Amino acid sequence: MLLQPILFPDKKYSIEPELFFHGTSDGRILAGSTVSLESYFNAFSIGKWREYTDLDNLYLQLEIKGDVEIRAYHAVGEVDEEFLQKGRGKLPEDEYIRQVNEKAYTAERTELDAEISRTDSCCTISFVNLPVDGILYVTVKALSDAELIGGGYCTEVDEVRLNSVKIAVGICTFKREEFVSRNVKSLKSDLIGNIDSPLHGKLEVYIADNGQTLDKASFDDEKVHLFPNPNLGGAGGFTRTMIEAMFRDKAKGFTHIIFMDDDILLYPPVLERTYTLLRMLKAEYKKAILGGHMLYLEQMYMQHAVGVLYRKTESNIAKASHKFFDLRNPDTISANEVMSPTNHTGWWYACIPQTIAKENNLPMPFFIHFDDVEYGVRNIENKEIYINGISVWHPSPKNKAPLWMSYYDIRNRLITMFSTPLSKRCFRQYIKAAARMFCTAVLHFEYQKAELYLQGMKDFLKGPEAFMNCDALSLHRDLQKNRIEYLPPDVAGVDESDIIKGKNRNFLLAGMIQLFYTIMPTKNEICAVSADCNYIPCNAKKYYLYFDKLKTGYIVEKNREKFFKLLFEFFSVVFRLNMKFDSLQSIWQKAKPALIGLPFWEKYLGLK
Repeated sequence: MLLQPILFPDKKYSIEPELFFHGTSDGRILAGSTVSLESYFNAFSIGKWREYTDLDNLYLQLEIKGDVEIRAYHAVGEVDEEFLQKGRGKLPEDEYIRQVNEKAYTAERTELDAEISRTDSCCTISFVNLPVDGILYVTVKALSDAELIGGGYCTEVDEVRLNSVKIAVGICTFKREEFVSRNVKSLKSDLIGNIDSPLHGKLEVYIADNGQTLDKASFDDEKVHLFPNPNLGGAGGFTRTMIEAMFRDKAKGFTHIIFMDDDILLYPPVLERTYTLLRMLKAEYKKAILGGHMLYLEQMYMQHAVGVLYRKTESNIAKASHKFFDLRNPDTISANEVMSPTNHTGWWYACIPQTIAKENNLPMPFFIHFDDVEYGVRNIENKEIYINGISVWHPSPKNKAPLWMSYYDIRNRLITMFSTPLSKRCFRQYIKAAARMFCTAVLHFEYQKAELYLQGMKDFLKGPEAFMNCDALSLHRDLQKNRIEYLPPDVAGVDESDIIKGKNRNFLLAGMIQLFYTIMPTKNEICAVSADCNYIPCNAKKYYLYFDKLKTGYIVEKNREKFFKLLFEFFSVVFRLNMKFDSLQSIWQKAKPALIGLPFWEKYLGLK
């Protein structure tokens, strides 16, 4: 059985060649040169395969022209968790990325005694005494001009032992016609319509069109299903695809649904690898959510996340695992096998088994933001799966998060926390983090943001009934009225050389100084500071908050009356949260089964 074919760079996708081979870009090897398969797509994750499956034998077949020398290797990576836990700190992003790829990981390699045989152009490398960690790969040295044509990692397995797998792809989209059309075209040509693909007859696509802008005729295919959907955010769109595929089309027998963002670059072999791995899974992993690695579309060799850790008690909600690993570096391939702490995966690529995609286990109706976090954390007891070579490329955010996201940051997070068992100690730690976040906003004169934080907290306090009966689309439209006008420094009347950068101070001390400046008469008209340095007190009427990476910023103005009014409201709301802690837990936990149940969702989506 073919487990993992050797992949070659495809001009159609413009993927970084070193994610496939080191030493060649097209398989041709000059005499005396060596090609290594210690790469993201062509090494074999033996540690993960041994963990997730009952794999007990493995061999690599290579089709090669020319006289070559082949050697087999085992590599084990190590990750410096202490370095990664410290995070970026005060370092500029470029310097932090450099340090990550100098200090965060290492790898040790051992040559293996593999059995190598050759018949004509076919070389077979049989791995004996399979390791239980790390990766396996080979190097090919050309003794004369040679060419690597193809091949793959294979195993001998009883077909009866394999799991039956049929996959639905669920795409939620809002006015991203070009991305969706491109990805669906690739799925149809490379997988659905390709009789040589293992997914032929095993894959269908379900699209929730929240913007209702896609042309149904252009998706006219019996295996591609398009549903105009009310714009109820990502949660509404993804849940619609789950309902249509897993419940309304139940007779089709889908075993998994893959939630997939609408703006990713999808590489079809990723789905074939997903399918093969699912067929081999041990019983203990059949309920696990398989998460795809996220890579950056602009730098296709740069990794953004291998799973994500949601942290209840910190203002920085989530920490991406193995962020900024440069996958051109062979050390990262075995280092990726060493999992950092994670408890959910993003819905850029999340393969959810039918065993948990149940009518009583649907996503929370958050509209947008935190839906994937809550769903992943809720189902973490079923385990997670991550493996090299299963990934998508996602664009980096072109701007800072819109202002209205501040509302969802607070409301959805509080619902997530209180709808599951929550200790008072954990709640108080979070309130400290929230207070720091809120005070940073008001000290920077960002009163709009602070007001949205407060609105999110107040709406949470209204309870689940108000949440369930809320007109989510109307609310979102109102929230979108909170806007910021971004201005480059010259338009804002600021000299870029005058922007204060890199002067982070003790938060409490800086806050006290800024409080003093807020009370006292204003000395300067405007002060320009880096928005990435949160604790820079300045005695000025206005702040120009500058985002270094975007080369732009916006102006906010001091208002003493708003400052004290917002502070008073915040501590008043925190007092109410603390006083109602037990009752809030009770009502949200009692309401949760209804919120994640099919009857609510059918009504919410307007389905008959």
